[in-house]
Amino acid sequence: MCGWVAGLTALAGLFQYRAQQAQADAQASMYRAQADAATQNARIENRKQEQIADNYAQQQEALRSRRRLAEGAASGQRRARRAELRRLLDGHPLIGR
Repeated sequence: MCGWVAGLTALAGLFQYRAQQAQADAQASMYRAQADAATQNARIENRKQEQIADNYAQQQEALRSRRRLAEGAASGQRRARRAELRRLLDGHPLIGR
């Protein structure tokens, strides 16, 4: 009878060990899944930040282009006003050359 009890105790211990191993494997799988999800989320966030930076750079370049156009137009207007003023002053009897 003692052999049966020892055998049953050993069998129960084996089942308990296997259950603990299965639980540990499941927990390890869960942690791996969480780590994979965190890695994927980090990649997504990095890509979002890159897109934001790219959009900002494009907007800055568009603003620089508009500023250069405006500066060029203003410079042209100044030259035209100077030329007109010179033309008017050249014909003036007191100032003309």
